[in-house]
Amino acid sequence: MLKSIKKKVDRIDWLNRFEGLNPWLNIAETERSRTSRLRSKLFAKLGLNDSTVTCWVTGKHVPVKCAHILPDSSKDKVLRKLGLTAKFRNDLDAVPSNFMILDVALEEAFDSLKISFAPTDILHTEQLRLKVWDPDCRNDPVGRGSNTDSGQELTTIGAYEGYVLNVPSAWSVSKRALSYHTLCCYIYQKYKGKLSLDENEPADFSSQEAIGRDEVRRELAEMFHSCIQADDREGEDDSVDEAGDVNGPFREERVVRRRKLCAVM
Repeated sequence: MLKSIKKKVDRIDWLNRFEGLNPWLNIAETERSRTSRLRSKLFAKLGLNDSTVTCWVTGKHVPVKCAHILPDSSKDKVLRKLGLTAKFRNDLDAVPSNFMILDVALEEAFDSLKISFAPTDILHTEQLRLKVWDPDCRNDPVGRGSNTDSGQELTTIGAYEGYVLNVPSAWSVSKRALSYHTLCCYIYQKYKGKLSLDENEPADFSSQEAIGRDEVRRELAEMFHSCIQADDREGEDDSVDEAGDVNGPFREERVVRRRKLCAVM
C-alpha cells in the first residue's frame, strides 16, 4: 500500500515539474472578451470574417478558433527557454506568429497534446502536417459533416492525419513554438503509454539557436528518463503483480516495457 501511494505521489511530482516546462498541461481559461478581441484582430489582418473563414487544415467553413500555439497561460520562464519574449504570447504583429485558425475539435486536440504539426522529415520543413500522437482521438469528430470536393466525408481527426497546415502566404507561424509543442506531445503521450515502443523522438525543426534548443530538449528528456527509471525500480521491488502472483508475468511484462521505454528515449 505504501509503495502504491509513493508511486502516485512520485507521478504527481513529475507532472508538476513537467508542467513547469510544458504550458499545455494546465491551460488557464481565457476571458471571452479577450479571445473575441484577438479573433477579430486576427481576422482583420487576414481580411477574413465569420462568413469567409475556413480551417487551415480541413479547408472547410466550420466553427473555428483563433488558436494559440503557445498558450496565453505560458510562463515567462518557458518563453525565455525558447528565446521568445513574454509579449509573443498575444502579439498579433509578431513575425512569425503564435496564432493559427483551426477547427474547434482540432484546436482542442492540439491543446490536449493529442496532435501536433510537424514536417514529414527534417529535410522538408516548408510544409507542416498533422501528426496524431494519441491514437484514442482518431475517431473524434471534426467539423459538422463537411465534404471534400470529391464528396467523401472526412469527419474524424484520424482522417486528416498527414494533411498540410495551409498557412496563408501573408502569414507565418512560429516553427520554434510548434517544434516545442511536438516534443511535449511526444513526451506526454510516451509517459501515458499511448505510443508504440518504436516511436522515435521527433526531430527539432525550430529556428532557435542550437545551444538553447538542445538545452531545453535535454532537460525534458532527462526529466522523463528519470521518471521511467524510478518507475522501473519500483516495479522490480514489487512483490505481487496485479493478478496477485508473486513475480508473476504481469509484473515482468511491466518491467520489460519500462526498460524499453528508457532505451528509446
